[in-house]
Amino acid sequence: QHLLPLWNSYNFFVTYALTEGYVPGSCATTSTNTLDKWILSKSLTMAKKVSEALSNYELYSAAPPILGFIEELTNWYIRLNRRRFWGTGVTREDQLHAFETLHRVLLNFTRVLAPLAPFISEEMFGNLISDVNEFKGCRSVHHTWFPSDLDFPDVAVDSELETAMETFIDVILLGRSIRN
Repeated sequence: QHLLPLWNSYNFFVTYALTEGYVPGSCATTSTNTLDKWILSKSLTMAKKVSEALSNYELYSAAPPILGFIEELTNWYIRLNRRRFWGTGVTREDQLHAFETLHRVLLNFTRVLAPLAPFISEEMFGNLISDVNEFKGCRSVHHTWFPSDLDFPDVAVDSELETAMETFIDVILLGRSIRN
């Protein structure tokens, strides 16, 4: 039930990546899109929280960051960027940045999810890796390291951006509740 939105996000990525001819790693430049920076930052923040919880054997503390991230990925990042994935009114480079970001986030997420949901993470990882050399020959998510900042040398956790986006989301949700 909780992983179905993640699977739908993965399906969305695979469907549109194939349709649009996206090849992982084909974008030579780094995205300047604020939403791309936000979701990458959230991905690192979530990985750190889950790593800390698992390291302290607090399994009950590992689930909330994962479930919150699934919500942010599916209901905010993907929904706000649908036009970019479809290539509607954006440059090809911007479309590639959207695909590249979603690919990186999903790949990172499978590695975070692996200890807790081994089968779904293995299925997704196997389909997302484009170059086995990227993970030093690992064909299984369970043979990779838990994600860290080293996996994203061009990305930094941006707490201010995450807070600003939380405020944005809260405003949208308040507006929806008032409208209802």
